[in-house]
Amino acid sequence: MIYNKIYAVCGRPILHSKSPQIYSLLFDSMNLPACYTRIASDNPREILSMADELNISGLNVTAPFKGDMYELMNESDDDSKAVGAINTIGLHDGKKFGFNTDTFGVVVTLKQNGINLDNKNCLIVGYGNAAKAAVCGITKEWNNANICITGRSKEKTEWLAKRYDCTTLIGNENIKPVLIISTLPKNAFLDINRYLENCDYFMDAAYPDSLMSNEAKKFNCKIISGEEWLFNQALESFRLFTGNEILPSVQNDIKKKLLHRTQYDKKNIYLTGFSGSGKTSIGKLLSEKLGYLYFDTDKLIEERENLSINSIFQKKGEDYFRKVEREVLERVSKINNTVISCGGGTLLKDDSIELVSKNGYIIWLHSKLKFCLGRINKTGKPMLNLKSDLEIEKLYNERKYLYCKSADLIVANSGEQYKPVDSIVYEIKMIKSINNS
Repeated sequence: MIYNKIYAVCGRPILHSKSPQIYSLLFDSMNLPACYTRIASDNPREILSMADELNISGLNVTAPFKGDMYELMNESDDDSKAVGAINTIGLHDGKKFGFNTDTFGVVVTLKQNGINLDNKNCLIVGYGNAAKAAVCGITKEWNNANICITGRSKEKTEWLAKRYDCTTLIGNENIKPVLIISTLPKNAFLDINRYLENCDYFMDAAYPDSLMSNEAKKFNCKIISGEEWLFNQALESFRLFTGNEILPSVQNDIKKKLLHRTQYDKKNIYLTGFSGSGKTSIGKLLSEKLGYLYFDTDKLIEERENLSINSIFQKKGEDYFRKVEREVLERVSKINNTVISCGGGTLLKDDSIELVSKNGYIIWLHSKLKFCLGRINKTGKPMLNLKSDLEIEKLYNERKYLYCKSADLIVANSGEQYKPVDSIVYEIKMIKSINNS
């Protein structure tokens, strides 16, 4: 069987990332059979291991892993070497190829807004990987631009300025930048008001509105959203992944769709994954940590029918089981603040995915097949009426793409129950904080 390609983004936190929405529209625009999801982990090596297990074709990388991932590549492009960080990984034949498309993204975004930095002053706020990418992109395109760097740490600011032959505000306090680029996190702030007074453009790496961009709005400079930078670097990553370029007219259509896409207030967590991946045990722990209610769809079905899952399959057939399963899913999805452990085949169809996606996050607990087989009680699982472990392995591999397609987030479970629980709790708390800020 030829499987559709899988791509993903990784970072910490990552559930807030808009990359899946962007790439799904890019894939659709070219009729490419591919899906895009998010991977949650605090370990870059674990992320690469998961990518290998899932046959992922490409990864996007965001904070805080851009520098760490750069060190793990087999090969990297010139921009990655200049920045010392990557945001795009091509995975081919067991090798990892690193790219930095943030440099491309910043230049394209500036040009789209009519900005030319020839012999102009630019102030960059921050000294992390986004700041480095901005410096490298600008100096590559406009080598006579005057770049000045500022940040909270004098040592880090001076180090970055020295590395890229730029200046700092020390001795240049009266600089009048036409452009200010803030690479600070969304909720970080640095007072640069005296420079905003004479600035034409303010560009933000964070999105949506950050403390810095909200402050900049009080002045007369034009605000350039971090989402524009995100979109343009994604276009270059998409080209590297697929070999396809998106026409400007199609780009504009995609931007309009992103702008008008409905944002749902998600209250629930739906755990999906192969039988034996730990959905029940982790679901219970997760509900306790979050103070949520807990439901197991298989248990609810057994209680309703007064039969085991295996008996329902044997006596009434799979079609009847799926009908009851859908009815149970509809009922529990109406209850807010719940963790719901779903059967291995519950969230494989588009109508079921659409039903739960409006009010909850679908999280795939990914476990290796060997781990799943070690946990499975063969007396109660209808799928294990299959004749051999080879057939189970075939089903496991067939479902990888379907789980990726449905999942908002992938979390590894290798047996340390509290590790995936803590990872999910962290992501849920962070997305709530971001949405409420």
